[in-house]
Amino acid sequence: MNGGEFGDLERELRAALDAEARRIEPNERHAQILAAARARTARRWLGESRSVRRWLVPLATAASVAVLGGAVYNVIGEPPDRLPAPALSTSATTTPPTTGAPTTPSPTGSPSSGPNRTTTSHSSATSPGRATTASGSGAVPVVPPAVTAPPRSTTPSSELTSTAARALPAYFVGPDGGEDARFGLFRQFVRGQVPEGATPAQLGEAALSVAMSRPAVASADYLQPWTGVQVTGVEVGSNRIDVSLSHPGSASGLSAEQSRLAVQQLVWTVQAGVGQGSTPVRFTIDDGSTSLFGRYPTSRTYDRPGADTAYQDLAPLWIDDPAPGTTVNGSSPVVATGQSCTFEAVAQWQLRSGGSLVDSGSTTATSACPTRGTWQIGLGDLPKGTYTLRVFTTSAGDGKTVTAQVSSRFTVG
Repeated sequence: MNGGEFGDLERELRAALDAEARRIEPNERHAQILAAARARTARRWLGESRSVRRWLVPLATAASVAVLGGAVYNVIGEPPDRLPAPALSTSATTTPPTTGAPTTPSPTGSPSSGPNRTTTSHSSATSPGRATTASGSGAVPVVPPAVTAPPRSTTPSSELTSTAARALPAYFVGPDGGEDARFGLFRQFVRGQVPEGATPAQLGEAALSVAMSRPAVASADYLQPWTGVQVTGVEVGSNRIDVSLSHPGSASGLSAEQSRLAVQQLVWTVQAGVGQGSTPVRFTIDDGSTSLFGRYPTSRTYDRPGADTAYQDLAPLWIDDPAPGTTVNGSSPVVATGQSCTFEAVAQWQLRSGGSLVDSGSTTATSACPTRGTWQIGLGDLPKGTYTLRVFTTSAGDGKTVTAQVSSRFTVG
């Protein structure tokens, strides 16, 4: 059959279908119309040569698929390669996925693996009946057994990953502000991006990455004991959290207590990020080292202390809100909140703006040391501007020596 004969048949088929479509009345006669169309078309084709009849069934089938394909397309609204990228997409390629443990982009951008990570692998979908090939003067639908859909995009997978903003709990090692120069852990919630629908393991890894990098919103007094070290994986089991680090950390310039707190910094951070309470943490080191800072073996697990002994790790005073560097809505009275472990649960506070004292007073927490309590301070209606809130405690002996203090610089907008 030559191109002219093929074209004539196609035009006749289209004319027949069009004629039948024009006869459709707005009622449930779909089955009758199809039957009539088939009968009329069959009678016309009976007179064609045997070579012509060989093409009729595939051609009619292809035309039917084309109509159905158009209906599906209209329902979807957007072609497959323009649909929004799903959460946790990995690679925009038609290469079949390889077997083995899946990889998920870590918050730092480097892939990490683990059985407890949630990853979504998008292999090429098959879409029968959507491909077309040119023949003669028009595009003729074809129906191969399976058609591999084109890749959704050539954009790198890191740009296709859907993320969401999240307040990540991060712990930092810093001086407690007292005259005896002790150190403790301070917690801050740092806003960061995590994968949509992030697993507990991914949240724990993101929190660790924030804590180990000390973001700009953190106090300049905080130590950086994990410089040059990256978290390379987090796995969450039923009774243990496993954390993989690239290096063991350097104890150079750190006291024994500071390096101990640095290990506890990771313990508190990953437990808070995972959000499953006090779950023991075990570390592995990618370079084969068997101890953190050369002092703390990876063969054992680490945990936070109990509520009555948390003062061993945590700084005596925290300001939770307003957090450092934040802007507070000045349309309503400003209320500061925090935690403390102080003698008789008492702490003093001062509010300054531009070096001038705005207000001062004292606050009493819900519990006294050794149990940690919460406190709140009503700062009232504050004009727009920048303020520094300082909360501190003094010695029970002389009432003057500062034993611990913390401050937060914030803006009222």
